[in-house]
Amino acid sequence: MDECKQLLRDSIDCYSKLLEHAHNFNETFDTGKFGDPEKIRAYTNTLQALQREAEEVDTKLMEQLKLKSDMFVSDFLLEQRTSLVNELIQFNEIMIPRLSSIMAITKDEISKVKKGIGKITAYHSGPTRNSGAVIRSRT
Repeated sequence: MDECKQLLRDSIDCYSKLLEHAHNFNETFDTGKFGDPEKIRAYTNTLQALQREAEEVDTKLMEQLKLKSDMFVSDFLLEQRTSLVNELIQFNEIMIPRLSSIMAITKDEISKVKKGIGKITAYHSGPTRNSGAVIRSRT
């Protein structure tokens, strides 16, 4: 039973860290450095590490709970863990539309960059007969 309680405490700790990190999402993207690849990479790496940690603890916890499920029907720690998981679910439901918007904006920016590259390639440089002339696209 002590092992189950410790695993529950570990799980609560993991979900608390995940929730705290999720709340840092706004700080990561609202500091005027929207789109900073290093900040996004660091945020994502930390998120994935926290998710792996929670998954490992929960796998062990579920194994223990299967063996002793009747002992935890009204346990406070299990209720606390459930509350944290529900809070993370609600946070994710709020963030999905925001992330979709960010993805749409990013997709639009990539499209504009590609069009710009296409326009730049319409200019020709180098030692040719028409050196310095603008080569017009037929589109």
